[in-house]
Amino acid sequence: MLSQGAKVHGTKLTEAFDFHAYYRKYFRRAVPLFALDPRGRLRIFTADKDLTPGAGWTMLALVAPEAEAGPESNDTAKPGGGAGGEPDTSSSASNR
Repeated sequence: MLSQGAKVHGTKLTEAFDFHAYYRKYFRRAVPLFALDPRGRLRIFTADKDLTPGAGWTMLALVAPEAEAGPESNDTAKPGGGAGGEPDTSSSASNR
């Protein structure tokens, strides 16, 4: 991805732009790497642990340029999965 122009982006989540909105915007072109919680603790996205950041968190992801997003529409994308670069949104607050 880096050789095709992908860059690490940091995005702060808010009530208006939450994790689901982030996922819809970056679906298929971002690989979530880390998230910083409101206390500044670093959380790592892994396939074996659910992580659903909320308002006040900062997402750190490897994001490909928009031209690489492909022809699929982001409007029908459903969050979930964890593995394969797709964020997992199925966790409860107790797993944060």
